[in-house]
Amino acid sequence: MLDEIIAGATDDSTSTANLLRKVFVVSHRIKATEVQRWSESELNGYNINEPTSLPAYRGPLPARARGTYAGPEGSSTTQSLSPQNVPEWFSQSFFQVSLHQPVAELDEAAGGSDDPVIPWPGEAIVQWNKWEADGTVPSIQFMNVVAASTLVTRMSIRGVIDIIRNNALRFALDLQQDYPDAGEPDGPTVSDSGVQRVIHPTPTTSTGTERTSLLAVVTPSRP
Repeated sequence: MLDEIIAGATDDSTSTANLLRKVFVVSHRIKATEVQRWSESELNGYNINEPTSLPAYRGPLPARARGTYAGPEGSSTTQSLSPQNVPEWFSQSFFQVSLHQPVAELDEAAGGSDDPVIPWPGEAIVQWNKWEADGTVPSIQFMNVVAASTLVTRMSIRGVIDIIRNNALRFALDLQQDYPDAGEPDGPTVSDSGVQRVIHPTPTTSTGTERTSLLAVVTPSRP
């Protein structure tokens, strides 16, 4: 099973969801509950009502926004919008994104022909036009924003997917190095101290550097 995870993580034709199902199987068999919970959350998506459960690599991520302006005689133009000078609460809502979706949806979005967009609600557009009117943000003379959206670039989504795949790869490689039968039926579990050290490694005292565990990457550190 570890060989399958390693092969899948290095083969772009293997879906990330399929790769994570194998991580889930291995983590279940070795009783690594935190890794099991992580792989399950990646497969099923993260609860949007529990923002602190989201790993840092899934957000908040910086995002771009654009607005469609309308003016006299049916004129219109689309321009980038800047978060400069807007309150933090607004910037966090419309110039940042957090990706709670199942990894299969991220794969699909990353492979699309266009960057996904999140339309702004009407009240956000009204507020933006007020800020344009009072000079808080740049404006276009005789024009108002009639529609706006936040862009989630496919490149940023691919970056998240790469982190997920790299995490799965490292998990399998670290286990295989000392416990090649980990994840097999009746194989070692975290009750074996050696496997426990792979899942929860300690600092390497000879160099003074710390070997980062998968758990340190996937476990949220935000309050």
